[in-house]
Amino acid sequence: MIKHIYNEDGIQGFFKGMVPSLLLTLNPIIQFTIYEGMKTYMTASNGQCSNNAIAVASMASKLISTVVNYPLISIKTLYQAKSKDDPNFSVVDIINKEGFLGLFKGILFF
Repeated sequence: MIKHIYNEDGIQGFFKGMVPSLLLTLNPIIQFTIYEGMKTYMTASNGQCSNNAIAVASMASKLISTVVNYPLISIKTLYQAKSKDDPNFSVVDIINKEGFLGLFKGILFF
């Protein structure tokens, strides 16, 4: 497989999608920050936080971080899939063709 990737795309083939992948490391940072902020906000004056509040904070933080990072996931996947067929492929093409919401294809009902 290594030989095949090198023969097809050269050394750059091993790094396709690397920048979006590195940016996706922000996902847990965003999620944890939102979760902790919501949990702190929902904590009662006695220092206790209910199970329901923890569940809401967990779900909301995951939802928000996923929606924020979904365009990066789309960009990474599309770049890895389409750059072989079209070496001039760019994210700008998708935005011009489908609008910014084109980067959210596959999430919920888009």
